[in-house]
Amino acid sequence: SIKSIERNLDIAIIATNADIREEVITELIGLIKVKYMVIEKVAFQSVKVFKDIMEKFDHLNIKSWVNCTRRMMPFYKDIKNTIFGEKKIKIKVEGGNWGMASNSIHMLDLFSYLIGDSFLKIDIEGMDKQIYTAKREGMIEFGGTLKATATRDNILILTDNKDSSGNNVHIINSENYCYTIFHSENKVEYSCKDKGWIIENGIFSLPKQSDLTHTLIKDILNHGNCDLTPLNESYELHRTMLNAFGDHLKELLFDRCYALLTILGWYKED
Repeated sequence: SIKSIERNLDIAIIATNADIREEVITELIGLIKVKYMVIEKVAFQSVKVFKDIMEKFDHLNIKSWVNCTRRMMPFYKDIKNTIFGEKKIKIKVEGGNWGMASNSIHMLDLFSYLIGDSFLKIDIEGMDKQIYTAKREGMIEFGGTLKATATRDNILILTDNKDSSGNNVHIINSENYCYTIFHSENKVEYSCKDKGWIIENGIFSLPKQSDLTHTLIKDILNHGNCDLTPLNESYELHRTMLNAFGDHLKELLFDRCYALLTILGWYKED
C-alpha cells in the first residue's frame, strides 16, 4: 500500500502494468516526495497521459527514466562506438511471437540510441490486419511488419510472425559493419568491410533485469543520472509509436464496422 510509506523516497521504480501506471504514480507523488523515478516500459498507453505525467514531474522536480535497458549493456555501447556517425544504419528484427505491441519500444529505443536521433517516422502498412490476444489479461498484441525511418536513410524493420515460433534474430548493419545476433543461441556473428566481410563468431548474452537494477540505482544515487532513456527523450519515441498503433487500431476497427454494416445492409457506397 502506498499509504503505508512513511517517509520520502530517493528512488521509486514503477513496474506495474501500463494501464494503471498513471493512477499509481499520481497517488504516490500526491502523498510523498520522490526525488528520482524509473518507469517500466511501455511507459503509458496514451500520449496525453504521458504529457500529463511529464508536466507533474517538472512541477515537482522529479528526474525520471524509462526502463529500456539496452543502452546500459556493454555490447550495444561497443556497437554504438563502432558505427555511430555512419550512413545507412539498418536494424532488422525478425522472430515469432516476440510481442510487437509491448516490446517494439525496446527496439525503437535501441535504434534511436545507435543513430543519435529520437524523431522517427513509422510505417504501419505491413502490420497484420487483425488484433491478437496478449499474454497479460486485458492487453492486446500486433503482428506483421513495422518500419521506422530517420534521417540519413537509417531504417528499422520489425517483424513478428504470429504463425511461427521462430528464433529471434537481430541484424545491425552499416556501410562498414554487420552484426547478426541470435538470441536463443546466445551468439553473434560479426564482420566488417576492412576485413573483407569475413565472419567472426562471438558470445551474446542479454542480462537479466536483476543484473542491471542495482547498477542503475547506484549510478542514480551517486551521480544523479544513469544510462537509461530520460523520460522526455522516451516521450518522443512513445509518441510516435502510440500514434502509429492508434492509427492501426482505427483502421482495423473501421474495417470491422464497415464489414458488419455492409452485411446488415446499413452501409452502401454511392
